[in-house]
Amino acid sequence: FRRVLFRSFIMTINMSSNHHVKGSAQKRRDLLSVILRSALTAIIFCQELPGKFKTKVVPKGYEYRENKPEAAVMWDSNHFDGSSEGLETDNPELTELSDKKGHASELLSRISMVKLTPLGQERNESILAVSFHGPYIGKTKKERSEIFQSLAEFLDKVIKLRRIRSYIVGGDFNFDTQEVEPPDEVVIASFESSPD
Repeated sequence: FRRVLFRSFIMTINMSSNHHVKGSAQKRRDLLSVILRSALTAIIFCQELPGKFKTKVVPKGYEYRENKPEAAVMWDSNHFDGSSEGLETDNPELTELSDKKGHASELLSRISMVKLTPLGQERNESILAVSFHGPYIGKTKKERSEIFQSLAEFLDKVIKLRRIRSYIVGGDFNFDTQEVEPPDEVVIASFESSPD
């Protein structure tokens, strides 16, 4: 989280690592569909998108932005208006944003971003919602932590460039984010993991 006060139910889900379902991709999609349709969640951050994501997983009444196969942000269209204009991962302005550790290009292949504006509120202050699927294979814990730090630095630049006040990130970081010192003004919220 970056300087954000937020009062909505949020879920993050790695869609390919469900250990409760053995067997076909169809069974996994069916379980995901049941989970997502039964949840009263305003924003869903998705990682490792399955096949037929749009037709078999996205709940009715939700919109989404994806960066296949790594990440997607879904939101309840009754609660938010969403726009990804200028936030596409191939946008030249974003690809020019770089960080001193050289992780920006890798970040763009692993994130999905959308500007969400709450509906029906007096102050409709937008937030940048970001789904991130952190690398694991071939990366040490230290490197994964550095990529996390680079993500925060990169998103600071994005919100400044796009004049959005704050951001919220959900994802599979592939390391315990509570074991690192977050950058200034970044808050790692408490969360509840499902039994796995």
